[in-house]
Amino acid sequence: MTAVFNALVRILQVLCVALFASLVVVVVLQVFTRQILQSPLTWTTPTAQYLFVWLALAGAALLFGLKEHIAVDFLMNVIGLHRSRSLEIGIHTLAFLFSAAVLVFGGTRGVFLTWSQNISGFPLSFGMVFLMLPVAGLITCFFSFYHIVEANHGRGLPDDHPDDIPEVA
Repeated sequence: MTAVFNALVRILQVLCVALFASLVVVVVLQVFTRQILQSPLTWTTPTAQYLFVWLALAGAALLFGLKEHIAVDFLMNVIGLHRSRSLEIGIHTLAFLFSAAVLVFGGTRGVFLTWSQNISGFPLSFGMVFLMLPVAGLITCFFSFYHIVEANHGRGLPDDHPDDIPEVA
């Protein structure tokens, strides 16, 4: 399972770099054609928007897998549960359920509902754009399951002293 985890992380890293580079190129082209040539390209605006959405979803899945996402752990520090195995398992179980329900189930419904809706002046349908929702959801579900297994075996628990957060007496 660690090999699959590492492969997914590497794929998401490459995908995020490619999406970001594409986004930069499209935005620079958009600004150049609009401001310098005074003849904007119609496809650059929706392309930039959809690249940004895909980048945000792929980046969120990657950061969740690496446990680099935003964590609100103030309450855990106050009650002293920041190193609890059961808390770690509970958090990742909730993340799994949320990802499965909202991203996978809801995203799949959204894809099917919008698959035939064309984007004006664009060769893709809305469904193709929304396809990243269930994909990111499945990846996040896998990462959640991986972290649950790791925590169950006593691996991958948070450090005793989280960075930049003072201990509460």
